[in-house]
Amino acid sequence: MTLFPTLFRLTLLVCAALPAAKASLIGDVLRIDHYYPHAANLYEAHTTVVAAGTSDLTVLLGAYTVNPEAHAFHVSFNYAAPWTNSAFNGLVISGIDHAVTGVSVTTNFAGWDSSRLTYSADSISARWGGLSFDSSHYFIFTITQQEAVPTPEAAATLWLLAGSLAGAAGLRRRLRFDR
Repeated sequence: MTLFPTLFRLTLLVCAALPAAKASLIGDVLRIDHYYPHAANLYEAHTTVVAAGTSDLTVLLGAYTVNPEAHAFHVSFNYAAPWTNSAFNGLVISGIDHAVTGVSVTTNFAGWDSSRLTYSADSISARWGGLSFDSSHYFIFTITQQEAVPTPEAAATLWLLAGSLAGAAGLRRRLRFDR
């Protein structure tokens, strides 16, 4: 029995056992913007690098805050007021690195429905227009993303491991025949 097919099978088993890389927002550079009175009019713009915790907290219009996390955006409101009803009055988050494949919303906002949310591969939009808010209101936009592609370094490490195993097996075999 030759050793190479056995080592090759072992390497494949090790590769299959490695966890798939999960996409995360941590480290992404995002645009967190408010548009009003329509989707083509940028009213207030911010750029942030996503980090765990609240160091990346963004305040928009003094009315609400957005805290991006690894897989969600937490939005909270600072005081009570109505949003002017217009073609678009709301939040747009863009620059998401790994393709967004779904968004689920948790909120206590009366009048919110899914028609107010849109998303694409790299952005999420939420229309607040016509709704009223107070400091007890919140949104949590939880996103699912396309899995991250394994880095070339991971593949190279696996090939290096396989080569080392093959070399060690060859050395062992040579030492066995030299006796």
